[in-house]
Amino acid sequence: MTPSKFSKLVIQLDQLTDKQNQELQDLLSEQEPVKKIIRQLEHRLIEDPECPHCHSSIINRFGKKGDMQRYRCKNCLKTFTATTNTPLARLRHKEKWVNYLEGMLESKVLRQSARDYSINLKTAFRWRHRFLQLPAELKARLLEGIVEADETFFAYSEKGNKHLNHRARKRGKKQGSKVVQRRIGFLF
Repeated sequence: MTPSKFSKLVIQLDQLTDKQNQELQDLLSEQEPVKKIIRQLEHRLIEDPECPHCHSSIINRFGKKGDMQRYRCKNCLKTFTATTNTPLARLRHKEKWVNYLEGMLESKVLRQSARDYSINLKTAFRWRHRFLQLPAELKARLLEGIVEADETFFAYSEKGNKHLNHRARKRGKKQGSKVVQRRIGFLF
């Protein structure tokens, strides 16, 4: 690059928005969020190699798909990436995942997230369900830190039962009878 073009580029840097400035800094410091995510996903296959199709541990590198490493199983001969058979499989726009997750943690609604991160509303809905699918599948078995539990009462409904344990309630009138409640306690 010639010195005159470089000086023009430096002048144009002052016109960047905050978001563009942050993206440029990430790119220059090689801390691009997408590459971090990809490295973390691929690290799982390096530590514990396993084919998601046949669960064999004999896999080879098999080229790249975009920035992600492809692998090929020697047993079933199928190819896969680190996201195959995970909730993140076949999701596009990886560069927007980190920002979208931050928005989820801030409790942004779908429409606002779609608008803020320049994605379709349907994409925002799909991503939210995919990102929440993994913690739901893992189901924590061990609790850490301070855990506090209390009893909770839910109204007990016998709707649809032919034989009721109490008199039927009439809508629109105050009933003198108690609401039958079921106590659900938590044992730890």
